[in-house]
Amino acid sequence: MKTAGFSDSIELTHAEQGRVTLSWHAEAPLNSYDGIVHGGMQTALADIAQGHAFSTLIDAPCGFSTVDLTSRYLRPMPSGQSYEVDTTVLEKTRRTAIIETVIRRSDGKTVSRFVGNWQVVQRDFQLKN
Repeated sequence: MKTAGFSDSIELTHAEQGRVTLSWHAEAPLNSYDGIVHGGMQTALADIAQGHAFSTLIDAPCGFSTVDLTSRYLRPMPSGQSYEVDTTVLEKTRRTAIIETVIRRSDGKTVSRFVGNWQVVQRDFQLKN
């Protein structure tokens, strides 16, 4: 899955209405100076996952966007390892959704947690080939 500069390091492993799970292999170019993945990269990853989860809720192509996104970093995320990115829609209205993303290490421990507020927006939308 190529998206937002993460090249081929993201794989969609599960999708259903209101939920997606990604597998992500953290690469060295996303590090801070000490070999730990920068928090901004984790946030971008959560935003990507939440966009995919939101897209499972809509019936026809439309514009949608992040309204706000909060982050909690609980443990360091060393690069060179794979992580599970589990994203679930917690609440949904006709035009909005609250979505949570939890990133876990291979031992199941949570590395970071994100909660986003998403909304359908009015804009010209065209599918690109």
